[in-house]
Amino acid sequence: MSIETLSVPYFLQVELTYACNSHCIFCYNPTRGKRPDKDHVWNVIRAVAEAQVPLVQLTGGEVSLLRELNEYADYLADYSKVSIVTNAIRRHDLTSNISKIFLSLHGDKETHERITSNRDTYDVIVNNIEHYVGRGYEVATDVLLCSENYDQMYSLIGRAAELGMCEVFINRFQGGGFGVERMNALMPSVEQFRAALDQIIDARRDFGITVSFGTAIPLCADKRLVSEGLEFNCQMGSRFAAVAPNGDLRLCNQSLKQYGNITETPLTELWQQRSLNDYRDMRWVTGVCRDCPLLDRCGSGCRVDNSQSEDYCPDAFVRGLEKRPELVADILNESGDIRTVPEIPSSPNTGSRRIRTEKDLLIIDKYAEKYLVRSNYSALVVDQRCVDICVKSKDGVIDEVDLWRSVQQSDSIPLRDDVMGRYVDHLVAAGVLVEEA
Repeated sequence: MSIETLSVPYFLQVELTYACNSHCIFCYNPTRGKRPDKDHVWNVIRAVAEAQVPLVQLTGGEVSLLRELNEYADYLADYSKVSIVTNAIRRHDLTSNISKIFLSLHGDKETHERITSNRDTYDVIVNNIEHYVGRGYEVATDVLLCSENYDQMYSLIGRAAELGMCEVFINRFQGGGFGVERMNALMPSVEQFRAALDQIIDARRDFGITVSFGTAIPLCADKRLVSEGLEFNCQMGSRFAAVAPNGDLRLCNQSLKQYGNITETPLTELWQQRSLNDYRDMRWVTGVCRDCPLLDRCGSGCRVDNSQSEDYCPDAFVRGLEKRPELVADILNESGDIRTVPEIPSSPNTGSRRIRTEKDLLIIDKYAEKYLVRSNYSALVVDQRCVDICVKSKDGVIDEVDLWRSVQQSDSIPLRDDVMGRYVDHLVAAGVLVEEA
């Protein structure tokens, strides 16, 4: 088994700086006082723009310390949807080209300030959340789930909903940087994780807010990850990667291993080099994960743990297991194929609609894979016909019949009207095309 990849990472974290105004006890960044060379950061930004990565996240360190933050986002916006990660201690007058703000919040006031080692900042952060939400930004809370706050997930999610945030994004603690020194103290046990999951599921139901994981968790830790739609595979090395302020490419922001520099060699070339096979051929997978039928779905959980000697390894939740959990068989029996297809009408549309592309849809047609990059900070990999439909729609063809007839003219194998109607129905159901009232 090996990991298949795209022509370019689907999602790229770009670390602009390692300077930071907080002192989080879990932080993977061991060089908080180091400020990058501005000229070199610009070279990194230009290289990322050239690669046309669909989703780019600007992170650090702390990005709000950089006066050039808006310039970076504006430069990237023609070919990428740009988000930022910030601790929100310092308010920044942000450009509208930032599509989403991931903002750190790790518990109640006492817990948050203890975890961040930063007194008297919680109320400032809350005020800045209200400011960004009030300005119309999509704001998600970026939570570090650890042994210090696992029992506060319900109240934290409720607080995020109360503040008008659009999503709660949860990262389970993983050993890196300063966090390695506190690995045993901060890593939640499987029992604590399950208790946190109880609260996450209840809070999502009670507060109606989107909750998702940003750290891959082994599915055998709790089958509710599948049954409750919380399954997540970060797809590092296939669709996700990270770039340091000096341009060094890594497969994950937690990883220490580097695979060249994007300011010296184009990202697309680095992404296809054979040296990445030391991860992609999955030779590092050991123990109960080795032949697990769920391996391609969860990737063995989080694969980077700097408390271990290996560059890549199975997740701490499963590393020491001598026997594969019975939950694996249960998940396979109950879930089957978990992929969902958007609901579409039972019969093809007659073509009476006037439809248009979603506002601010970006189309990346540079690679073998085609990307539609949406305003809600998500992207779809599509075929050329889908790109053609969206291009025609953006060019002003909004009558459904005219739209698919214009596309059929350029198709080497034209589709029948009823089949093309079904195709358009799928795009409407997926939210790529929008019906006009």
